[in-house]
Amino acid sequence: MEDERNMETLNNIENKYDIQNIYFNRYQVWPIVRMALFFQLRKRNNLQINNKKKIDKINLLTLLLNILDIKNLKAIINLIAGKKKFVLLSDSLELRNINGHSIDKIAYNLIDIINEEDVLIIENSYHARLPRNILYKSYLYQDLITLAFQIYTKIIYLKKTKIENERLIQEILIKLNISLNYKYIIAEFIASYKCYRMLFKIGNIKAIFVNCYYSFQNQAAVFAARELNLNVIELQHGVINKEHLAYNFSIPLEGKYFPNYLFAFGEYVRDILRESKYIKNQNILAVGNAYIDYIKDEYNPQAEIFDYFQSIRNKYDCIIGVSLQEIYEDETMEFISRAAMLDRCIYYILVPRIYKKHSGSQVNVEIININNSDLDIYKIIFSSDFHSTVNSTCALEAPALGVANIFINIDNKSREYYGNMLNPIYNRYANDPNEFVKIIKEWVPPNKEIIKSMHTEYFENDNRSKIIEALDRIGIQNQYK
Repeated sequence: MEDERNMETLNNIENKYDIQNIYFNRYQVWPIVRMALFFQLRKRNNLQINNKKKIDKINLLTLLLNILDIKNLKAIINLIAGKKKFVLLSDSLELRNINGHSIDKIAYNLIDIINEEDVLIIENSYHARLPRNILYKSYLYQDLITLAFQIYTKIIYLKKTKIENERLIQEILIKLNISLNYKYIIAEFIASYKCYRMLFKIGNIKAIFVNCYYSFQNQAAVFAARELNLNVIELQHGVINKEHLAYNFSIPLEGKYFPNYLFAFGEYVRDILRESKYIKNQNILAVGNAYIDYIKDEYNPQAEIFDYFQSIRNKYDCIIGVSLQEIYEDETMEFISRAAMLDRCIYYILVPRIYKKHSGSQVNVEIININNSDLDIYKIIFSSDFHSTVNSTCALEAPALGVANIFINIDNKSREYYGNMLNPIYNRYANDPNEFVKIIKEWVPPNKEIIKSMHTEYFENDNRSKIIEALDRIGIQNQYK
């Protein structure tokens, strides 16, 4: 498995080199450089899409409009006036539609529980503009902070980047055969940290929540909050396993680069990270997921969506919801296209993360542009007979909705990623289209209620009450306490 090999490579480096004593001024450098190296290794192995790529092309005018958005000014004024107690760092990929409003699918319940009026949302927008129907009134485009710290970096820090034991980084890059502008990365991180520290201090912020601690800006914000002795709570956003480098490292690193707490999907994370140096195991609290709860317990398809699926069922025997991943998109689409030709009675709904037109699709294969639809992958999985993917996070989420997985096991990527993790009773692996279609036609998995009950180790039920309990546990007041 490539990620496992990448982690082994970096772990060997951590054990061989004195990386704990690489400093820029008083800042330990390795936690900053480490994830940049990991992403470079993944990119070299075709496992990483450019994480700076946006879903929509953002030109300079759009960027300027985002920065000059009146909501930015209001958010900053409210922050300075001390009207905010909490900061949530999230991104537009987490936005989903509930009752005509765009909501954050991870933090939906959390925001309400700690009182939306007390929360400043710093939003990294992967779209040109955030949706007009976004539910939240107080948010700040992360583009504005990005611009500030990039100017700060170039003017103040870049020429001052003198690194103690710099030769170790150079030796590591030579060993890995990787080119990395580490001086700029370090300078940009410190400048970003300074900006966040100033924001948190001016606003007298009490705690921050972050949906992915290890993205570059978010880690700088985490470091700033920890320096101010604030509680930092990460909200699990994807699969955490023993091969995930952000949560598994071979030596202790400075704790300020990491959250105090992790609000996890389920108890399985505590077992996965039991020996990890990322966080104290007792600080991992299983809270489930707000949007999974909504789809599972409250979602009632609108008439238009109901009719859409009914029209498919009138013509086909089975519906397969397929979550695509950019790194495997072409191979997955070829696999599905071949499967679709083998049996015209099976209908495939493909959901790419970033929509693009494809030619030559089969009559029983549809590619959904969720950016122009009330549908999303979760609503599609909910109304499908099976869910399929190579190894997306949706494979962890589908059984929480009672839907079994049939993995598209291209180059054994599915089994390597999930084989030792998920229950084989409601998960199957297909190595080729013939095997795939055979499983669809012959396999009878447990019913939805049984799958959901068997999967609670991975997704706790009742996210709302679990959030309230977790906040109480760590001493954060909420409006329901």
